Amino acid sequence: MSGGSTPVAGGYMRQRHSQGYASSGDDLEDDACSRPQPFSPSIPRAKTWVEILENVLWIASALFIIYYGDRHSNFIYLLWHDERIRRVEYFQFNQIIGLFSSSVANFIIQH
Repeated sequence: MSGGSTPVAGGYMRQRHSQGYASSGDDLEDDACSRPQPFSPSIPRAKTWVEILENVLWIASALFIIYYGDRHSNFIYLLWHDERIRRVEYFQFNQIIGLFSSSVANFIIQH
């Protein structure tokens, strides 16, 4: 195995061998991936007020679009009363989404 690869967990990692300069350890491109990353548990950081405000604006705009729609009929009314929507497929789709989301929720709770 003299092709410039080093065995690591899960396969081989490519290493570069510089011909023109001596590696002093400060070459960020070569060393960034080859240095072992220290294990640090991901600690959720506190959100800033700007991020919270952005999330509130996204949710408010989505609710506005769903409820007010085009001022004549909202999205919920269209789903229930528009004859262009095929009800059987729509209800089957909702059942599939409901089953999927409940199974995902159960998986998350168990693990």
